Amino acid sequence: MNSGKLRAIAISTAKRVELAPDIPTVAEQGVPGFEPISWYPIFAPARTPPEIVSKVNADINHVLQRPDVRSRFLAMGMVPSIGPPEALRDYLEVEIRRWSKVVSEVGIKAE
Repeated sequence: MNSGKLRAIAISTAKRVELAPDIPTVAEQGVPGFEPISWYPIFAPARTPPEIVSKVNADINHVLQRPDVRSRFLAMGMVPSIGPPEALRDYLEVEIRRWSKVVSEVGIKAE
């Protein structure tokens, strides 16, 4: 894209990204609800004490806010996301419902 050989017509995130603020979202192009994004969550083992989860979460959020780390992610086309563990839980619940519906509607079966 930077060389001018390709032209982006849309991004698949729910809102525009700071890396390319002039590129509209797929939803803005007429496909509402379209958001198949790549994401890389960090999970802890089951029954990890809440204080450990909170500490690790706070440390990761802190690192992801550092300008040098953030710029490295943006250079790779990735937008780092920070937030509490509950935000990931809520996101997972929405994604499981969304993709379960798709699997059911198209009749995908496990072999």
